[in-house]
Amino acid sequence: MFQNRTEAGKFLAQKLRKELEDIDLSQVIVLSIPNGGVMIGKVISQDFHCLHSLILVKKLRSPYEKELAFGSIGLNKNCLYLDQQIYEQLKISESFLKKEIASRQKILQQKADFYQLKSINLQNKIILLVDDGAATGATMITAIREVKMQKPQKIIVALPVLPFDLVNLLKKEVEKLIYLENPIAFNGVGQFYYQFEQITDKQVKTIINSE
Repeated sequence: MFQNRTEAGKFLAQKLRKELEDIDLSQVIVLSIPNGGVMIGKVISQDFHCLHSLILVKKLRSPYEKELAFGSIGLNKNCLYLDQQIYEQLKISESFLKKEIASRQKILQQKADFYQLKSINLQNKIILLVDDGAATGATMITAIREVKMQKPQKIIVALPVLPFDLVNLLKKEVEKLIYLENPIAFNGVGQFYYQFEQITDKQVKTIINSE
């Protein structure tokens, strides 16, 4: 259990330092998945003295239950990820899929404009991709694929919480996967934090633009 995201970020930074002793820190860029991941990324980027920015991803929501995700999308629609099992079970129509992608990408663009994100060259860089945890892996896979399109030297995913059954799913996507809690019984990322408050877009913008 972590007191909050800041504590989780500190523990994760300590583990990263041990695991990545041979890495040239001048080549490292931390990319956080907002909103919660920004608190983790802030701590790690300060510890590593490296650039910190965002990778924007949205879940694709079931037409029947908005809390149920059947995939995810980034700003680049070529980075679409579908959880085939859920997607097929829900019998999502092609027209709904197109509409949901367009709706979610519109929100992503609005967020990018609000955050005033600067363009960053990721080519040949070592990318530390972080979030406050993974529930289904869908968001992280889309983030990984979006980063891969920019041809980094290496992608390392770092998470305080990663359910046991997602380890192999994510390992296939990246060069290195680093995590702290690896539960078999999992009901949600928030169960591993004593304090798990919502992080606002305004807080995200303040953190990113102050670094």
